[in-house]
Amino acid sequence: MRGRDRRVDLGRWRPGERARRYGATTAAIAALTALLVPLRDHLSALNIGFLYLLLVVLIAARWGWGPARFASVAANLAFNYFFQEPLYQLDVRDLGNVLELLVFLSVAALTSALLARARAGEAAARRRERETRVLYELSRLIITETDRTAVLSAICHQVRDTFGAQSCDVLLRDGESLTPVAWSGAAQRPLGTVDERQAAERALHEARPVSLGGRPGRGVPRIVGLRGRQAPIVYLPMRVGGQTIGLLRVTGRVDAQDITDDEMRLLQAFADQAALAADRARLLHEAAQAEALQEASRLKSALLATVSHDLRTPLAAIKASVSSLLEPGMSWEPDTQRELLAAVNEETDRLTRLVSDLLDLSRIEGGALRPELDWYDVAELVETVVARMEPVARAHRLEVDVAPDTGAARLDYVQIGQVIANLIENAAKYAPAGTAIRVSARRRDGAIEVSVTDQGPGIPRTERERVFETFYRAPHAGRAAGTGLGLAICKGLVEAHGGQIWVDDAPGGGARFAFTLPVPTPVPIAGQESVAAR
Repeated sequence: MRGRDRRVDLGRWRPGERARRYGATTAAIAALTALLVPLRDHLSALNIGFLYLLLVVLIAARWGWGPARFASVAANLAFNYFFQEPLYQLDVRDLGNVLELLVFLSVAALTSALLARARAGEAAARRRERETRVLYELSRLIITETDRTAVLSAICHQVRDTFGAQSCDVLLRDGESLTPVAWSGAAQRPLGTVDERQAAERALHEARPVSLGGRPGRGVPRIVGLRGRQAPIVYLPMRVGGQTIGLLRVTGRVDAQDITDDEMRLLQAFADQAALAADRARLLHEAAQAEALQEASRLKSALLATVSHDLRTPLAAIKASVSSLLEPGMSWEPDTQRELLAAVNEETDRLTRLVSDLLDLSRIEGGALRPELDWYDVAELVETVVARMEPVARAHRLEVDVAPDTGAARLDYVQIGQVIANLIENAAKYAPAGTAIRVSARRRDGAIEVSVTDQGPGIPRTERERVFETFYRAPHAGRAAGTGLGLAICKGLVEAHGGQIWVDDAPGGGARFAFTLPVPTPVPIAGQESVAAR
């Protein structure tokens, strides 16, 4: 929508246009007279009159009633002076000459009126089509663009392109003051002079356009000066739901003329679009805040439910074991004491993991968890984590399948180790005892893909996105222990490395959790960089 070809033609005079039209009319009458004088002995007076009449019609069609009226008088005088007896004398007393002038004027007036009406209708149709196109494109922009500043800036650009204005800016109410939030052209102070402040206050309180340096609703060209300014200003109210939320300020050109009704109507349409855009941005912001509050409330409820359950269970076990050991008069066998202390140790580890998961999740959501990247051998990392998780998955067969060309990846050893460990622990919760849990790694599509496959019940397609949400536990989870944090932590850690994580069906049944790690080039040869576990 940029460029002069998109400006709305409102049919206004340009400076000097009137003089050029009347000068061209005079030249046309003179040229036709000079052409016909040598031929007057060969042409009848009727033919010469028709030629003059044709010229008057053409002038009326091209420039309207004013030049046509002038041409009618000039043609009648030229016809009387050069082509009627006595030659080279003006005789306007003859009734025939008066009738000729009346015919010329009547034809010029009728032609001008008909053609002017046709031109006005055509120009109005073109103007409405252009205005509709401009407003339609702005409406599409408002619908598709969510950034308030971008939309309002685009509206300001449209106003400048359409009217050739020096500048346009949007002033939104901020308490008792007006603050510029978007502009096109030279950025201005909120309200520069006393006149501007008074005009802005009138536009706000009266909810109507206010013009400085011009008179709205007039079509007569007029250049009006303003103290301390070389161009007129228009303030248009931006109203939504009966309230004025701001102003659209348009500063015209130095040679700007009065603002016509058509221009004011289109300018107000721009102001209405700007108001809708600003209000939509406000509604989107409030909706986002409401959604965030709702999500925070859900997370708080889920956190309280999870923590209350997962704290109560280990604390109850610890309390029971310690109370038994401290019970007066009881003498426990060494094996029994060891069992009670092992239970305390196991439940303490469970509490430690819960607190660690909550802290990790907090750092992930707060953006404070930054990977400490270095080059590590993926096969060594996988084997180390699998060996560490054997006690957790002792009821299952842990299998390792790392392709020979997997090589090294740039990663945080502790964080990616935690991801693999969480996936193994998750598989061990849901897969039947005695089944295999396979940990695989291989290069694929410029990245390293690590996967953990189990032979459990699998995950329905409708649940595959939600299993990575915080505190979410699938309906098929049943009574399996868990906080709903492990997979959410995996997702946060993988995405912090620039990778992706997903779940799909495993061949032969079960679930396959996989994630990718990007491999930047060039990849160092194993052994030349740090690949040892830390």
